[in-house]
Amino acid sequence: MKRLVFVAALVLVTGTAEAQLGNVNPVALPPNSTAQPFGKDPHPFNNVPGWAPVMRVFDVSARTAWLPVEVVQPGSLPPLIEYRSVTLPGYRITEMFGGYVYHAHWGMAPTNGVYYPTFFPQRFIPK
Repeated sequence: MKRLVFVAALVLVTGTAEAQLGNVNPVALPPNSTAQPFGKDPHPFNNVPGWAPVMRVFDVSARTAWLPVEVVQPGSLPPLIEYRSVTLPGYRITEMFGGYVYHAHWGMAPTNGVYYPTFFPQRFIPK
């Protein structure tokens, strides 16, 4: 009886090994299918920030930069454009298999050659 159970288990293990390696029965796929099981087709959740596996999380530290900034003058005088030392705050980036998530942060963005404080919302950038 023990030999019969052992032989049955051996047959089952060797019979399912091909399926685990990614060999597909051609009859199981619809005609003209481009699917490659266990191949190059990405899983649909790999690019969804809430579901994709996280590879690493790293912080971008605060840094100082010299940028042209608009300086407001008193009264009705026109504003001046001067280079000022600006500290850009740090922020966090999460790397996933499908891309990067830049978390919400403040920074400086150019408008007509002058930099203004700008809020950057959280965004996903694919690889």
